[in-house]
Amino acid sequence: MNPDPNIYNSENAWPAEPIKVVHQGYFDGGNNIVTLEICPFEYFPSTGQLNFFTSMDISLALTSGYSNGIGKINRLSKNQIIYDEILSGLVENKQDIILYKSSPNIIESITSTGQLPSYEYIVITPAEYVSSFTAFIEWKTKKGINIGIVIKEDILNNYSGDEIFPGDEIYDDAGKIKKGAAPTRLFENS
Repeated sequence: MNPDPNIYNSENAWPAEPIKVVHQGYFDGGNNIVTLEICPFEYFPSTGQLNFFTSMDISLALTSGYSNGIGKINRLSKNQIIYDEILSGLVENKQDIILYKSSPNIIESITSTGQLPSYEYIVITPAEYVSSFTAFIEWKTKKGINIGIVIKEDILNNYSGDEIFPGDEIYDDAGKIKKGAAPTRLFENS
């Protein structure tokens, strides 16, 4: 394969941009993670000149992609440890996590704020399938997990819909189940 003359005869630097945003996303609600591609040199193909950058200044301006904001999350303290480990494994600049981390409200136990019981682990099923989950519930309970069944029809009859994100409410059955599956108010409006 011959070198592309459009590239190798060019007087422009390669790469054209030494720093590029490769990916931007969120972890655990409000923790914005940005992946950058950094090339510490620039090459001028027509002259063969290679310049190395001994330092670079990077400045990011981040804005929320959700205009109404994300409601504060409640999380059991024992589960937060797991989320912290995952976040630490996702980034290179672990020392900066504490500076930018969006932290949930830490709670020690689950309490129901709705009409239905609350559990750490909820199995939602139609009433006719409840007995099918008995062995599973017993097994998880033996492992120390606060688990229970919430009957789908009870959720549909007791909740009007998901109102977690003001302006983006969901009032169909899926919204009712989302609201009913979070009786501990895992999300709260600020």
